[in-house]
Amino acid sequence: MVFIDDILVYSRSCFDHLHHVRLVLQCLQDHGFVAKRNKCTFCLTSVEYLGHIVSGEGLSVDLDKVAAIRNCPPPTTIKDVCSLLGLANYYRKFIKGFASIASLISDLLRKGVRFECTTKAQTAMDHLKSCLCSAPILGLPNFNMVFQVETDAFGSGVGVVLT
Repeated sequence: MVFIDDILVYSRSCFDHLHHVRLVLQCLQDHGFVAKRNKCTFCLTSVEYLGHIVSGEGLSVDLDKVAAIRNCPPPTTIKDVCSLLGLANYYRKFIKGFASIASLISDLLRKGVRFECTTKAQTAMDHLKSCLCSAPILGLPNFNMVFQVETDAFGSGVGVVLT
């Protein structure tokens, strides 16, 4: 996985990891790039990467990052609502039914409506925070198995599940 100038090499075993790291370093060298040794870490069992924790168990939310959402006070402005939704949206893949929960909060952003944080919206925000703080670990794909894609479409959205 590559993001700007960060490279994450994930492997299922230490032996595979050393092989994968060699391939990545060779590719960098072949294209005239370098990796600073003091910025590299190798053979870790878990790592924080882009606001997530990647481990042998899978992908999970970084609870330090989620604390910003958990500890935010009830929104008093439209900007506060946008900020909350933006932060929560980053972790949407960890929350079953995220769109349904977020839609109750998004209703506060409708044009032509006076801003008022309703009980329904506050309950949705509390539920969203609760889901984030107890988010599951998303398993990593096993490419030796068959994948199944399930889709559904309805009036207000489209859903896809990869199993």
